[in-house]
Amino acid sequence: MKKLIVLCSLIIGLTNCNSFKANRIEKEHSEIIAIVADVTNKRLIWPSATATLSMFRCDEQPDEACTFILTAISNKQINPVFSCILPDATTTEKRNYNDDAQFRKKCILTFYHQIGNAYRNFYSMFDTTQTLDHSEVFATLSSTLHELVADSSDEKILVMYSDLLEKSSYGNAYTNFTRLPVSTIAERFNATGLLPNSLKGITVVVVYNTTGRADDARFIRMYSAYKLLLEQRGAIVKEQANNDADGY
Repeated sequence: MKKLIVLCSLIIGLTNCNSFKANRIEKEHSEIIAIVADVTNKRLIWPSATATLSMFRCDEQPDEACTFILTAISNKQINPVFSCILPDATTTEKRNYNDDAQFRKKCILTFYHQIGNAYRNFYSMFDTTQTLDHSEVFATLSSTLHELVADSSDEKILVMYSDLLEKSSYGNAYTNFTRLPVSTIAERFNATGLLPNSLKGITVVVVYNTTGRADDARFIRMYSAYKLLLEQRGAIVKEQANNDADGY
């Protein structure tokens, strides 16, 4: 993976748990949420810790394992990745040496705090007030999807805050892609061999609010190409124009 990994992994370890949890046979539910924020266009809707936390259902399923990944689409293919991990309740209980009844809740709150820190570090690293000359959308999408495929979580969601307007060695959404059929754009991306062969079990949500008719047409063309390409591999692909996690 051509990325600099910046881990903010939650350190909640292992050993004794009570007899009920030790004998539990059922595997806890697990989910991974990857956020990809496009820093090449200053007009975008930006992800936030608040929106991300609303996606994790720790209130409803406090025992589940959660993984959070945050990275950027920039003018480079190599970008930092911020990662936070909350192990499942069975695992964290092994570190509850004092039989603290609130131990799991404290673990969840620490996980939430680390997600907030990840966003603070992200926005201190990237200038969101500028527009960059190049945009490596496809390369970043491909590498993030490989991470999701390799992960063993039950539920896998990738949220892309992007206009999807590629401007790289793979193509230019402002020039040559505007003259190509959607199917041809998808075929060009497919020919690179960068995407995983199967994306079953992965939901991809693209968040972007277009700024006018021309912008709307460019976005729809690129979104349609990605939807065709990813759904052929088994992914579920959606788009929305606001930051409402209920649509995910």
